[in-house]
Amino acid sequence: MVICLVCYNIADRLPVIRYYKDLKAQALSEEENEKGSLSGAYWRSTLWDIFGRIKWLGFGIVLIYIVTLSIFPGYITEDVHSMVLKD
Repeated sequence: MVICLVCYNIADRLPVIRYYKDLKAQALSEEENEKGSLSGAYWRSTLWDIFGRIKWLGFGIVLIYIVTLSIFPGYITEDVHSMVLKD
C-alpha cells in the first residue's frame, strides 16, 4: 500500500498528468460558465438520469449477490468424503 501511495504521488507530478488535469479543470470551468452552477432541480434530474442508465446493471449485481449468498453456505457445509484424501 505504501508503494502505491508513493507511486500515485510521483505520477501526480508527471507533466502529462498535469496537462490532462489542467485540461479537465479548464473544461469544467467552461462548462460551469456555460450552464451556471448546478441548482437543486437540475442536480436531481441529472441524478435520476444516471440512475435510469445503471438500474439494470445494479439489479444484476444484487441478484448475483443474493444467489451467491444462498448457494455458498450450503456448499461449504456439505458433508463430502474422499477415499483418496482419507477425510
